[in-house]
Amino acid sequence: MSRRKGSVISQTRPCDAAIPANRVVQWSGSNVGNVTITTVVGSLLIAGVSEEGSNQSATSPPNWYVKVTQAGIVQIEMLTGTAIAHGDKLKIADTAGRITSIAGAAAGAGTLTGIVGIAQSAHASGDATGTLVDVLLTPGLQMFT
Repeated sequence: MSRRKGSVISQTRPCDAAIPANRVVQWSGSNVGNVTITTVVGSLLIAGVSEEGSNQSATSPPNWYVKVTQAGIVQIEMLTGTAIAHGDKLKIADTAGRITSIAGAAAGAGTLTGIVGIAQSAHASGDATGTLVDVLLTPGLQMFT
């Protein structure tokens, strides 16, 4: 289980498949109300961050459930090989729900990207796989990148 800094809104949600802890999840495109590990880098469908790995119920058919934090300060796994500075805006970096820094585009250019949150800790690009970043979640925030 991960160390939590100040979760404000947290819910147990059904999920489409197994989800690891400390990953960004998005709303499912196939099952209303479910969450899933993100499938699109920079997704706009951000639902929150998985607090712990998902659990499978013993019911038939088996169903997966995961506790998702939607607001507050959480820890999210960063993409290995990227540097993150305190105050950086963060986006989904890969299809495993890890994060990386984001830079804004020039006025009138770019692609609309979902912002996961603002980094509350700094990490070098050489940090180990599985390094967790403290993040202030910013639900619904988007910017052109």
